[in-house]
Amino acid sequence: MKIGLWPVAAAAMVGLIVAAQPVDETRVVVSGATRGYLAPCGCTKPMSGGLRRRMASVRQLSLGGEVLVLDTGEFVTGTGPQDVLKAQTVAAAMRTAPIDLISYTQSESRLGAATATQLQELVGGKLRSSTSLESAFSLPRPVTKGNVLSVSVETGAGQARSWREVLREVDEQAADEHRGVVVLFGGDRELAAEAAESFTSPVVVVYRSKEDALTEPIRVGKNWLVTPGDLGKTVLGFSFVNGGWEKYRVNRLGPDVHDDPQTSRLYRQYLKRVGDAGLFEKLSRTAAQGFVGSDKCQPCHAEIYKHWKKTSHASAMPTLKRDGHDRDPDCVSCHSVGTHAADGYFSEKRTPTLGAVGCESCHGPGRDHVADWKQKTISQSAQTCTQCHSRQTSPNFDFLTYWNKVKHPVGKTGGKPK
Repeated sequence: MKIGLWPVAAAAMVGLIVAAQPVDETRVVVSGATRGYLAPCGCTKPMSGGLRRRMASVRQLSLGGEVLVLDTGEFVTGTGPQDVLKAQTVAAAMRTAPIDLISYTQSESRLGAATATQLQELVGGKLRSSTSLESAFSLPRPVTKGNVLSVSVETGAGQARSWREVLREVDEQAADEHRGVVVLFGGDRELAAEAAESFTSPVVVVYRSKEDALTEPIRVGKNWLVTPGDLGKTVLGFSFVNGGWEKYRVNRLGPDVHDDPQTSRLYRQYLKRVGDAGLFEKLSRTAAQGFVGSDKCQPCHAEIYKHWKKTSHASAMPTLKRDGHDRDPDCVSCHSVGTHAADGYFSEKRTPTLGAVGCESCHGPGRDHVADWKQKTISQSAQTCTQCHSRQTSPNFDFLTYWNKVKHPVGKTGGKPK
């Protein structure tokens, strides 16, 4: 009987030995593609993303063990004064977070050498590219954490080194050191696939996309293609475990993610700087278009006016004011009437009746109609709504659903034409 137990005991012992094998795991966290989207925006819930939530998620995901934290850059899309303020805020927030490497992209480069250097200082030297012409941002060797190394490369014209050359060197280094590789790749999915195919070492290529983050990685042999999507609305997580890639996860930055306190302070400072700089007041405007405000519509359209006052459109400006965005050029135009025109909304004090999504937001300037009721105004359309309710700001917007919430009565609605 004892002899018969030996195979069972041996199998159990082997199982114990296998179970006791150490797990060699390095976790990787990837976010990025802020592209000027510093705060959740939109009128359909749930709103997602924002720098405050993102930094909170990055901090949480970086806790425990070997964790390589990366950001794909692209702080902003433009080069104006507000873009500079945004980029500075993003950089300052990232300095406080446990981020190992941030891509230096064409978005940052377009802000000019002086601003780019300032961003590098604000972010604590984490802004890097192994193909950049600017020596201050070039990093000859990849950043290493645990058994993973990472490098940032740009694929556009005017780079100091070919991205293919850089990646060949990285592949050789990874093979010598038996490491996995994560490439922050300044190109689209097609080029990213080419990059992944060129590697002999296990690699994840993080490419750029204006679509949503992938629910599953695209597999190229043993290698992966992934993207954090657009506007910093997700944080990716995955692991290099015993020589292979596992545990892919998309962390979506919805309302359940609480704002990071440090980033919240920086964001309040940003809004104050926007207001102090008078960026909204400095917006260029066309000639007067004939905006008069919704109050001028009330005498002849009393029932419509009464209905409108109960909608969220009527309180659009107070909503901005509550969140500190009432002087933010990015926000005010969709919460008021005629900010593009000389007689449109300027301020709560100067133009109080234009501080809402009012009658003229859908029907156009009302001056001629008020002067002569026979002069008809335009009719609204779904295209009018989607100028503000875009895919980025209102991803769940459905015209028919939301139209039923704001549509007003038609026909005789009180009063007589004057």
